[in-house]
Amino acid sequence: MLGDWRISFLPTWSSGSWFTWNPGSKPDIQYNMQWRNSWNIDLRISKEFKIGKLSVQLLADISNLTNRKQFTTYGFYDYNDYKAYMESLHFPKDIADALGAPYNAHYGNDRPGDYREDDTPYDPNSTDEDKKAYIDMPNQTSLTFLNPRNVFLGIRLAFDF
Repeated sequence: MLGDWRISFLPTWSSGSWFTWNPGSKPDIQYNMQWRNSWNIDLRISKEFKIGKLSVQLLADISNLTNRKQFTTYGFYDYNDYKAYMESLHFPKDIADALGAPYNAHYGNDRPGDYREDDTPYDPNSTDEDKKAYIDMPNQTSLTFLNPRNVFLGIRLAFDF
């Protein structure tokens, strides 16, 4: 009963894609932003039983095992919503100075893809880099994070002829 268990982990990681954010159309600004890197871990657990010529396998597939939030751009209602989000981020000094106002009002280490937790109230005047209360989140909240943990249970039957 305790033997023949199979456990498979499938970790993935990808670097954030580069893009140009230049709402003021300043010359010589290209590919100045990079989305946050993303990672995920999926898990499959299975147990096989043999009954004569019949093999029964019970399995569970768990996607996003750690239930990690992955920010998506689908939550933005329109360009103004997206612009408000980008303007609320605290970029490093070199990026913020190149973009000019209002980006150089506050410096920090934010990157597109950073977000404010649901239990943190919005405070545009905050400078707390840990809580990120200053981030103006997308208005369509149900579409901001689209990778919840999913658990699928299954049975596989196989006959040996």
